[in-house]
Amino acid sequence: MKVFKANNPNIIYIGSWTDQDSAKTAKFDFCKFFILFRGACLKLHAEGELLCSVDGAADTADTEFTLADGTHTLLVTVKAGFRLNSVETDALLSANEELRHAYNDEIVHILLGREGTDPNTWQPVSPVARRPETGVKPGGLLGRLFEENVARIKRCAADPDTLDLPEGAKRDLGWVEWLPASLKDGRVMGGAAKALRWGEDAGLRAIVDDAIGRIEATMRPDGWYNYYPESEYGVNYYPNVENSTDVILSSEKKSFDRIFWSYGMVAAGKAGNAKAYDLIRRMYDWLENSPYANQLLLAHNSTNSLTGNLVLAESEAGKAEDMLLSQTSLDKHTVLAGMAARNPVIFSNYPADRPHCYCIMDILAALAEYRLTGQQRYLDAALGGWEVYNRYYKHPGAITAICEQDGPYYPGSYQMNIGHTGETCGTVFWLWLNLELLELFPDQEKYAAEIEDGLLNTLPSAFMADQGVRYHNVLQGRKNVCNAPVGNTIGTCCEMTTTLTLGDCPQYTFLSNDEGLWLHQLVSYEAKCGQWDFCVDSDILHKHQLTFTVRSAPDREQSVKLRVPAWANDTTLTLNGRPMAARPGSFAEIRRIWHPGDTVTLTFSPALCVRPYTGVEQAENGKGRFCVTYGPYLMALTGMAEKALPTVTAAAADLRVEQTEASVRIPVNGGMVFRPYFEFGDEIEFNCYPVFE
Repeated sequence: MKVFKANNPNIIYIGSWTDQDSAKTAKFDFCKFFILFRGACLKLHAEGELLCSVDGAADTADTEFTLADGTHTLLVTVKAGFRLNSVETDALLSANEELRHAYNDEIVHILLGREGTDPNTWQPVSPVARRPETGVKPGGLLGRLFEENVARIKRCAADPDTLDLPEGAKRDLGWVEWLPASLKDGRVMGGAAKALRWGEDAGLRAIVDDAIGRIEATMRPDGWYNYYPESEYGVNYYPNVENSTDVILSSEKKSFDRIFWSYGMVAAGKAGNAKAYDLIRRMYDWLENSPYANQLLLAHNSTNSLTGNLVLAESEAGKAEDMLLSQTSLDKHTVLAGMAARNPVIFSNYPADRPHCYCIMDILAALAEYRLTGQQRYLDAALGGWEVYNRYYKHPGAITAICEQDGPYYPGSYQMNIGHTGETCGTVFWLWLNLELLELFPDQEKYAAEIEDGLLNTLPSAFMADQGVRYHNVLQGRKNVCNAPVGNTIGTCCEMTTTLTLGDCPQYTFLSNDEGLWLHQLVSYEAKCGQWDFCVDSDILHKHQLTFTVRSAPDREQSVKLRVPAWANDTTLTLNGRPMAARPGSFAEIRRIWHPGDTVTLTFSPALCVRPYTGVEQAENGKGRFCVTYGPYLMALTGMAEKALPTVTAAAADLRVEQTEASVRIPVNGGMVFRPYFEFGDEIEFNCYPVFE
């Protein structure tokens, strides 16, 4: 083995470190460093406390490792004062260079004609339990968001270019002119189509039918359709070289604009417009036989390219060619392998283009490809990618910690005090991913918990019916809309994806199969699903209770699995008043023949938790920063001085929740108070990570 000094350029340091000779010393707790190395052994020569994760495994305090000979990853988290002197192994590799070479090789193989697998060998995988497709009427918070979203869709359809501009505000069309198909056919039509599945509405139906009629009238006979010339698909973006603004903007159309147009078209087909399926089929028949098919990854924000064809492949209009397009032209084998290996920098350092929260598209694509083919390599990649993102790239509240600018966003860095953090798209894609995983693994409470985190924290904070959708969900300072002090609608990716998701929010309530129900979210709704007719009444903040009431049920034994959240203390579960077993962090199963009037009641006390901030923006005085959660709700401290890092002097055990008629409060020193993050707008200064003494 060779000895490499701590100042070796191939060691990536995360956080604040000081140099002394050739050694590196951590200034604060939770500083980190990352190593990509080759060999069968690794030894750290260091002083101080540390935790090491090798190849994505659980943390250990070991400093020597014996492994299978090959390439491995090491991510180390340390305490303040930790000193790294040297590393001993066969070779230290540059993560940037290794990934860049792999990317270049991959592009060459694609352009030369990479082959897919034989569709006759595919063994499609069906979900164990399915989300509802219709028959759900949301109530409470979800009901309000759903109705406000429908009203906004109708207003946007009347004037899709802009909306609710304050008097004197400048008209900024932004994405409207740049990516029109995703805005008009994806956001407006797609949002209307998704909402239609939960109840007929003449206004929404007209939006969908009018849009499909316009698309049909303007589609070329060979299937080409869009708002710009076909030649835009031939504009290629090359990372790591100089690209003109025209190349940057034009190349993204074949990825971003196409993918969300595809979501809108499939949604229209599911909503009952048969022409939509015919039209999107014609468009993809053109694309898959065009000279541009193998150039889709040569686009700005190329990760956007990954799921449009797969959404079609899993629809009634899908063909094997849609899946083959992924295998021949879109699969990034390096990323798939990196996700499966739990490589923590596969998202932050992959060189195709700006790594950001669209890395979840890599996971979504892998999961769809697993469902379509049954090939284990795709499931391994999806599950590994989920673990990497969940462990290193997510703030509380399901707020993304990897964004498209102001990076790099190294694993576990959790940056906050920058222009880009918490893009709403990241939360939306995280919701999509966890629902799809829950359908495959419905007894895994962790996926339901991630859905809850986004539904109850980020989504209601990001969506403002009268102003727009926040591009960023910041964790300190003031909330904003599209980085602007005034709200407007300019067709951002966050507006578009949020509109689609709120149009479909009833699907996030429960799962079902022939054996019964999984009630995985503690929200209020009414549902008719097959022979089931039931309602759920839930109030986490005030009543601390959920009640499931049966109106009708199949006349055979059925299982109802009710999620008991990990944050629930003092839980009691009853069936018609009779106590049942309930364990937090799991699903409580009741199997019986159900009758009208049967009632299951879950009562609980939301846990008040204080968790440390483990990112790079530690307090300069070295004192710890912490966030507070109350049950599933992320809390934010308000009432401090402007742009100050506030200090809470109370001990965590002394914090007390005060109920108000509308919400909850946690008062602390100096007149400051913790409030639920979702409930306020941009009118106040706040901090989700104050210092605790």
